[in-house]
Amino acid sequence: MNDLDPTAAALPLGACTDDPEAVLSAAVLLVPEAEPVVGVTRARYDRSGRWGVAAHVTVLFPFVPPTEQTPEVYAALDAALAVIPPFPARFERTAWFGEDVVYLAPEPDAAFRRLLAAVQAAFPAHPAYGGAFDDVVPHLTVADLGTLARRQQAQQQAQGGLPITSRVAAVHVIAGRREAGSWRIVHVAPLGGAGIG
Repeated sequence: MNDLDPTAAALPLGACTDDPEAVLSAAVLLVPEAEPVVGVTRARYDRSGRWGVAAHVTVLFPFVPPTEQTPEVYAALDAALAVIPPFPARFERTAWFGEDVVYLAPEPDAAFRRLLAAVQAAFPAHPAYGGAFDDVVPHLTVADLGTLARRQQAQQQAQGGLPITSRVAAVHVIAGRREAGSWRIVHVAPLGGAGIG
């Protein structure tokens, strides 16, 4: 069973917040449509893929630490997303961060950036990637491990499965450790303030 199946119900509130080993959390857009194209590659050549995190576009990492997630935190996320309507997404091309990371570039870029900015504005004490980047580029990582030749091979394989279409309708808060099988969905926040359907 994939605990990051976007059709699965969220775990009960606080399911991971009492676990002191669940030291990481993220807000992500799950993209199950990408799994047939990049799932096997990500499990070998992407850090989060090795941890069992499904194909996704990161919205905010790190998110509020699991031990600090409360109903108020989830309400703030829900409110930030209530003004953003669901939207269709396409992944038509691969791109690189230097020679280190190959990723799928989501479109429309402006819609993804608006969503990322809204969540970041709601959680200013938790800058994306610890504030390491001036420009946070929306992306779905295909490979960030292995040799350059392996990452180039991963790029070629991914390109053979494009385009991928998806619908962005919810942000999932996930929590876990740097080990396989530990990541769980702890909250689902729908875009547009509506239920997921």
